[in-house]
Amino acid sequence: MNRIQFYVLIGLSSVLVVLLALNLWLTRKVTIQQVQASQLQQALTQGRDIQQKLTLLARRVNAEVQKTPSNQALKDILTREQINIKNPDTSASATDSSAAPASAPAPSATH
Repeated sequence: MNRIQFYVLIGLSSVLVVLLALNLWLTRKVTIQQVQASQLQQALTQGRDIQQKLTLLARRVNAEVQKTPSNQALKDILTREQINIKNPDTSASATDSSAAPASAPAPSATH
């Protein structure tokens, strides 16, 4: 093996080592990103579930307010938490729980 072949072999070996190290680093980085994406997806799913449960809870509280209009504590909770219940008769206007009609609505809560 002459001198030129030796330097070419050393150069190509160096490039191969650098590429191998880069491959290992990128593989590690992709694995970390996949774990983070999985955690974010799980958080989004849990958030949707919690939002559905809170919407159902707000509807039940509003229905209780409609049944017993004298229950000021529930009205205060809805007002304090800024939960507006849409009136099913006029879906375009959102009404506050204290101004909701006395009929038993099937409301949808927005928060």
